[in-house]
Amino acid sequence: MVTNVTVGSQPYAVIFDSANGAVYVTNSYSRSVSVISGSTNTVVTTVSVGIGPDGIAFDPTNGYLYVANYGSGTVSVIDGSTNKVATTVAVGSQPEGVAFDQTNGYVYVANSGSGTVSVIDVSANTVVTTVTVGTGPDWITFDQTNGYVYVANYGSNSVSVITPSPPTSASTTSGTSASSTSSTSSTSSSTSTTPQSSASSASSGGGGIPEFPYQIAVAAIFTLLLAVSYLLVRRRSS
Repeated sequence: MVTNVTVGSQPYAVIFDSANGAVYVTNSYSRSVSVISGSTNTVVTTVSVGIGPDGIAFDPTNGYLYVANYGSGTVSVIDGSTNKVATTVAVGSQPEGVAFDQTNGYVYVANSGSGTVSVIDVSANTVVTTVTVGTGPDWITFDQTNGYVYVANYGSNSVSVITPSPPTSASTTSGTSASSTSSTSSTSSSTSTTPQSSASSASSGGGGIPEFPYQIAVAAIFTLLLAVSYLLVRRRSS
């Protein structure tokens, strides 16, 4: 270990800015982002953002950093050249994961409380569409080899795959059924799940008949049959 750098309360996510050589750390309890110099490994400034800053992404084309504020339902856009908030973008409820798609210049934000992904056009820093995905989307990543965006849906045990085309509609595939939801511009998404059930809650994470109560019921019936058989045998022997 080289050194320890003290940042804000409950640091959550970290990313490197290749344009200025700094490291950015979201401090979820401090409503701030710590900026660490890569050359000195010291905090050079702290940027105030929204409530509960969570995921963060860096756009090398404009040098901006995008911070999802879980408690505010917003994304703070930090200008890496000044380390100040350039603008704040309203997204869905409880945003968490953020990913930058360098092929189309969009930032994708997973809104865990809305079951959606907000798509931000970095040229204007505005939401151009919202894609419906699974339950409780929290983390998200971009595959530069195929241009797809992958969204982990915590509450539905699935991953939504968003196509790279500019946004218009979103389709969701679950088991053997598929549904389609219209949007405002041009992106589609497909969701792969386990074949248990297409509907599940964020808290339970699954559907169908609970396994343990079923096994207990079978065991109880088996025990009752054994008891009846024992009584019949004793009665015949007497």
